[in-house]
Amino acid sequence: MNKNILTIFLIVIVLSHTAVFASEVPKGIAHNGCVFEEVGVLSEQNIKGIDEHVEKIVSDIKYDIAFLLIDKPVDDIDEEAKKAYKRLDIGYGDNKDGIILLINFDDQRFTSYNQNSVPLVKFFRHDLDEIEESFLKSITSDKEVEVALKEGMLAYADTVEAKIKGTYVSETKKYDKNISVHDDVNVLAGGQLEKLESAAKKFEKDHNTALNIVVIDKLYDGLDEKATALKIYRSNDFGYGEDNDGLMLLVATVDRKYRIVTKGSARNAFINKNLEKLEKDFLPALSDGDYFNSFLTFVSTSDEVYLDYEKDPESYKEKAVKEQKEQKKERQSGKKKRSKASKALVEITLFVVALISGLGFSFYHKRKLNTARREYAAGDYVVGDSFKLTREVDKYLYSTITKTEIRREKDNSSGGGYSSGSSWSSSSSDDYGGSGGSF
Repeated sequence: MNKNILTIFLIVIVLSHTAVFASEVPKGIAHNGCVFEEVGVLSEQNIKGIDEHVEKIVSDIKYDIAFLLIDKPVDDIDEEAKKAYKRLDIGYGDNKDGIILLINFDDQRFTSYNQNSVPLVKFFRHDLDEIEESFLKSITSDKEVEVALKEGMLAYADTVEAKIKGTYVSETKKYDKNISVHDDVNVLAGGQLEKLESAAKKFEKDHNTALNIVVIDKLYDGLDEKATALKIYRSNDFGYGEDNDGLMLLVATVDRKYRIVTKGSARNAFINKNLEKLEKDFLPALSDGDYFNSFLTFVSTSDEVYLDYEKDPESYKEKAVKEQKEQKKERQSGKKKRSKASKALVEITLFVVALISGLGFSFYHKRKLNTARREYAAGDYVVGDSFKLTREVDKYLYSTITKTEIRREKDNSSGGGYSSGSSWSSSSSDDYGGSGGSF
C-alpha cells in the first residue's frame, strides 16, 4: 500500500510540473512579418496565416500594415505606437508609408498610428475610426480570444485595403448636424419633436455645448451601445465648436439599450455623481416607454448640471481628471487580479488531472494483482431465495424552486486578462466620457 501511495505522489508531482511548464510556454514569438507577438496569444500557425493574407494586400496597395501585441503598462499608448512604428522599421518604400495597430492586453486597449506621404491615401480621424471598428467588432465578440484576435486583425487589414482602393462603404447613417433630435423610429409625435428640438437648441445656446438625442431601433451590427454611440457622434461631427463639446443620448428601442456620450466641457461637467443623477432622473420614464417625458427630463437635468458646473469649471475639471486616473488604475489592477486567479485555476486543474491520472495508473496495476476467480453470470453471485420484497412505498421527499434575479445591465466593466469582450476599447475613445446599459 505504501508503494502505491508513493507511486501516486511521484506521478502527480511529475505530471503537474510538466503541465504547468508547458502551459507557461508562449505560443507566439516576435515575428519578422507583419505580426510582432510579445504576448503569446497567437499560435505560429495563426501568425503565419495573418502574415500571408496581409502580405498579398501590401504588395497590391503598396502600403505597409503591421500588428504589435504587448502586455505591459503604458502611459501614452499613442506615443508607444509611434515609437514602435519606427523601432520595428514599419513602412513601404522609401517614404515608409504604412499603418500599425498596437494591441495592449495590459488594459485591453488598442490604437493605430499611420504615416502617409501620398495625399490620396491620407487617413483622417473618421477613417481610422472605421478601420479600428473592424477590429473592435471581433475583439469584443464572445469568441475565444485567439479566434477573435485573428479575425479582427484580418478584418483590419481588409478595411485598410478598401479605404485605399476607395471601395469602402460606410454603414453609418448621416444626420443633419444642424438638427439636435433625430427620431428614426417615430416614437415622438410632431409636436413633441418640435418641443424637444427647441429645448435642445436652448441648451446649446445657453451653455455653448451641443445636446443631441438619437433614437434608433437596433445597435449597429457587431457593436455594443458604447461603440455604436461613439460611431454616430464622431462620424456625424456632433458637438459645438472646434473641440466638439457636446452631450448625446443614444436610445435603441428594440435592443433596449441606451448610451450617454460626453465630450469636452460636457465630460468635465458630467462626473460620475452627475451621470448617476442624470440616469436616475430620465431612465424611469424611458423604461415605461414614455420617450417624450424621458427626453425632456434628460434635457432639463443636463441644464441643472451645467448651471452648477459653470459656477466652478476648474474644480469640476480636476474631479474629472482624478476619476479618469482612478478608472485607469482599476482597469490595470483588475487585469492583474484576474491573471493571478486564472493562473491559480490552471494550476489547480492540472493538479487534479495529474491526481486522477496517478490514481488510475495505481488502480490499474493493483487490479492486476487480484487473484479472485471471476464469475460469468450475475446469478452466480446471488444466493437463491435470499431476498424477499414485502412492502413498497413511494414517498414525496422535497421540491426545489430556483429564482433568478433579472438585473439591469450597467456599463461598468474594466479591462484585463487575455480575453475578448466588451471591455476592449480604442485609445480614440479616451476623449469621450459617459455611461450606458439596458433599460
